[in-house]
Amino acid sequence: MSSVRSPGTPGRAKVMLVGAGAASLVLPVLVLALLAPACANGTDADLGGSEETNGDASTSGRGDSSVLPSDKDGGSGGNGTKDGAAEGGGGGPSGCTTKLVINEVLVEGTNNAEFVELYNPNACDVDFSGWEVRYLPKSPASSADGTAFFKAGNGATLKGGKFYLLGAGDIGVTPDKTFNGTLGNAGGQIALVDESGSIVDAVGWGATGKYTEGTAAKIATPGKSIGRHPDGADTDDNQSDFAQGDVTPGASNGS
Repeated sequence: MSSVRSPGTPGRAKVMLVGAGAASLVLPVLVLALLAPACANGTDADLGGSEETNGDASTSGRGDSSVLPSDKDGGSGGNGTKDGAAEGGGGGPSGCTTKLVINEVLVEGTNNAEFVELYNPNACDVDFSGWEVRYLPKSPASSADGTAFFKAGNGATLKGGKFYLLGAGDIGVTPDKTFNGTLGNAGGQIALVDESGSIVDAVGWGATGKYTEGTAAKIATPGKSIGRHPDGADTDDNQSDFAQGDVTPGASNGS
């Protein structure tokens, strides 16, 4: 800045801003003027610049900014994924109880044919590795655990809505597994037991005991089976859940 006398005005100096020095003086003054109100209110001033995020921001055409947790820290409660969601969890699909049911039983078919049909009423697949199907007579000793005539191998899985068929003799279709016919025509009971020994499902016909749920189902006439109608219906009372019908090994019992 320089000072010059104005012609015709003796003794008075007129202050003039000259060249780049003037701009360097005016700009800081203007910035201070802009910042003063914000500082007085305790807020940050927005000077219209771009907002910088942590490097994971996704910005839309409207200028909105959505900041996602980084892979480094995984976000709040995250696992290192972009959305911070936990791996696994949820316990599987809606309506998945991981339970299988005994769906149909034939004890006196043509030429002594017998079968036990398992069914997965869930939307999810169920791993039944190590599970057994056990049989007890109609009036067993209270302490008896019965005879296991089937045990699933490692990795045994039944898909949602599908059947698994155990057969003895000529049942008209090829079973998934065979067993020696042991089911009592005049009454008996079977249980599906998991690898820990807990009963998953059970049905008795003309029987009483630990493998009968509620009141036993009625004994079917020769050539007929007892089955759940519709498939998978389970109120934990065998007489309510099972009815006599035509044999449908490995297929739906109908409504």
